[in-house]
Amino acid sequence: MPKLPPSKLPKYCRVPQKNIACYWKDGKRVYLPGAFNSPESKEAYDAEMASLLSQRADELIDKKRPATKTSNNLTVLELVVKFLEWGETHYVKNGKPTGTNKDFVKSSKVLVKLYGDLSVKKFAQKEMIHVQDYLVDQGLSRRTVNDYIRRQKRIFNWGVSRGIIDHTIADRLKYVEALRKGKTKAPDHPRRKTVPDHLVEATMPHLPPVVRDMLQIHCATGMRPSNIFSMTWSQIDTSDDVWIYTPSHKTEHHDIELFVPLNAKCRSILSRYLDTPKDAIIFNQRRTIRERVSERKAKRKTKSLSTKICG
Repeated sequence: MPKLPPSKLPKYCRVPQKNIACYWKDGKRVYLPGAFNSPESKEAYDAEMASLLSQRADELIDKKRPATKTSNNLTVLELVVKFLEWGETHYVKNGKPTGTNKDFVKSSKVLVKLYGDLSVKKFAQKEMIHVQDYLVDQGLSRRTVNDYIRRQKRIFNWGVSRGIIDHTIADRLKYVEALRKGKTKAPDHPRRKTVPDHLVEATMPHLPPVVRDMLQIHCATGMRPSNIFSMTWSQIDTSDDVWIYTPSHKTEHHDIELFVPLNAKCRSILSRYLDTPKDAIIFNQRRTIRERVSERKAKRKTKSLSTKICG
């Protein structure tokens, strides 16, 4: 801790006509407990001075510490470009882009269109509300507008986290509220409903064999279609009666593991694909095409051109 000359510290004084001590700080008298020159009073004074020394030392250190360099003269366009360049390497899973960065590209287009040339230090609640109103006027749904605004705020928050812009710029955007149901002219599209079982069963015979198998596994497990598309044998534990599938999923970066039990029906379906290499996609598109071609050949009533020539 830097040592300060005693003259820099407030003096230990006696209050006139009273047998108590005090010291002056910022033009105000601070009283000390106990009688003047008593051990209690001196001890309290020493503690106050130690605290004041520590405070002044912190102030000296802060003055010597290099200030965080921000670029509040950045335009909104330049901030968006920096974020998207960072997102190209951040929003990646298993070496492949996740698509999240594309969502930010789409969401930021209107922001750049309206305020791309504006300095970020001049972008505040009024400008964000204007962007929000513009999206509503374009006929986008309430949920879509809220998603766009949320991602745009994320770009400014990222700028603060990287020391690119001052935190006050992002802080003021927090006060822009999301659109509420029934409080805006932005439409609310109905949620997608579950397809009735009888329609699924009626569709099954018309699907290619591989797609039909995928649909049956989906109905049996309820997992996301993306998890079925990416299924490999290396992700399935077949050591027990109930096979366990451990897919790669969207929340695994939070150290959350997902285990999907595969029942007898799923095992029966997957057994037909045991010839697939361990790290290859089980339900791959090439297999679908091959089986579709074989099925068409089996149903063909006339001889093919190659058969006629060879025959």
